[in-house]
Amino acid sequence: MLRLDAPSGQRLVKPSHLLSHYGGSEANVCVVLAQLGIAAQFVTAVPDNPIGKGAVAELDSLSVDTRGILLQGERMGIYFHESGNGIRPSKIYYDREYSSFSQLTFAQHDWTRLMQNQDWLHWSGITPALGENSASLCRSVLAAARTKGLRISADLNYRSTLWKYGKTPKEVMPELLQHCELINGDLEALQMYLGIQTDPASPPGQQFESAAQQLRKLLPNTKVLAMSFRDQTPEGHMTYQGALHTEGKSFFTETYVLSRVTDRIGSGDAFMAGLIYGVINQEAAHKTIAVATACAILKHAVWGDFLRIDKTEIDEFLKNGLSYKVTR
Repeated sequence: MLRLDAPSGQRLVKPSHLLSHYGGSEANVCVVLAQLGIAAQFVTAVPDNPIGKGAVAELDSLSVDTRGILLQGERMGIYFHESGNGIRPSKIYYDREYSSFSQLTFAQHDWTRLMQNQDWLHWSGITPALGENSASLCRSVLAAARTKGLRISADLNYRSTLWKYGKTPKEVMPELLQHCELINGDLEALQMYLGIQTDPASPPGQQFESAAQQLRKLLPNTKVLAMSFRDQTPEGHMTYQGALHTEGKSFFTETYVLSRVTDRIGSGDAFMAGLIYGVINQEAAHKTIAVATACAILKHAVWGDFLRIDKTEIDEFLKNGLSYKVTR
């Protein structure tokens, strides 16, 4: 996708200019994984024009395998972002109808070739929200991946403004999520997709435990549920904590206080990439959620959708935590 930002403090109704970035949920995950040493291939369609080719070149520069990207269709999906500041919320407006990706069909890719020598498939709840065509594509790809023995993960990514083609999330998502080994999502998405209810008066940790227990009954193939919690201190600083449930046990990171946030968009995708990285490398559950949380927090300090990072920075964060030092 193409992301267009109004400058900080300006409104989209009359910005002095717009700042552009490439991004998108699954692309963001691929970028982090590639930089952490996991071979990552991105499969999509973009228009055969400078904007589409620019997106491919950007991913190539970040070591993402782009051989699964088709150059076809009329336009790139766009989203416009107006940043908040703790007084008013940030706002995102999507312009994705008739994009190259939304018109993509299962038959247009050689999935046998794409899945050859692959062992993991990741998808996002944004895809089936785009329309019946995209939901059908997702359904077919997941069935093929399951047949070929790929492990599957999903980021729930509920976007209320995208579900407007006549189907509700509860009519579409349960069938798709049954294939997943690893799921990342928040309490609202679990309710909207699967009808999972928790007591809003309970602490977040208790709600997470309750949601995990309900999820195990609804989706027996799911082995790992992860979630992140945001809050705010009385001083107005954001807090962030990661949680992971597997094999009947829950693991929580410490709660970090982020005194300054450069850009939170893409932090959930960085978190997702950290989860996949930990599971692929057979890390212990507490280490997996620590790595995922480190990726997410570090993304808050980087502008744009993509987290440009290396393993050394993750290790340094896990050792030293938040830092205000200058490395010279």
